[in-house]
Amino acid sequence: MDHGSYNTTGFYNDIRTFTPGTHRLLWCFGCLNTDATLRGADGPSQFFIEDMGDVSLFQNTGYANDGGGTTSAPDDSGNFATIYNATWTRSYIGDNSYRPSYAINERCYHGRYDSNYGQQKSLIGFDYNGIASDLSGATIAKIEVYLYSDHWFYDAGAVLIGTHNHTSIPSTWNSGNVDMNSGQGRVVVDDWPTGAGYWIEIPVGIASEFLSGTSRGVALGPAPTTEQGYYGYFRGGTSGNCPKLRITYSK
Repeated sequence: MDHGSYNTTGFYNDIRTFTPGTHRLLWCFGCLNTDATLRGADGPSQFFIEDMGDVSLFQNTGYANDGGGTTSAPDDSGNFATIYNATWTRSYIGDNSYRPSYAINERCYHGRYDSNYGQQKSLIGFDYNGIASDLSGATIAKIEVYLYSDHWFYDAGAVLIGTHNHTSIPSTWNSGNVDMNSGQGRVVVDDWPTGAGYWIEIPVGIASEFLSGTSRGVALGPAPTTEQGYYGYFRGGTSGNCPKLRITYSK
């Protein structure tokens, strides 16, 4: 659908078996610029409903939503893919305390620049209660984390990605709550350029930990050495290229 003072027409197949009688449909829409109205400039909206016949002839693009806004349509394989934005991010310095500047949400630091802050690392939190509810009784097919790099010491850098089990923001970094595969990273991405956002797939074995609660969020660093090729920072916060989880699952 288009936006920004343009008229558009949409088509939607609701693949369900309807019983005789009155049925109510909820129409939801949004706009990126200014205001939006679900109507024509000179009159009300018009909706045409047509019985298309045998539902087996059409792709199932209809799905149930409880109004919570997180349920996704199933793909061709029947899996659901739901995206969860970060609800908090924090950076920590070499002594495991908060980074005194840009500590709250703005940046996720990784690696060592100099002796002032030492070996830096970050934690990223999500609405784990919501994730656990969505995944109850589910089988995870794939889990991915989205990160957007704002800066590297060089043109590109390397990041170590792990997991943590915090449900809220810890005041200090505690390695006992972080799984970084003995400091080698559960996932390692090399040659990540500045100003680039990527979805990085996490091994499905780790994905199962989000079902059990062993893992509840994502950790970045610490780097394995003080080499400045590991130093950089990613976009933090909860909007504008913020960190995200995308979990693909079936029920």
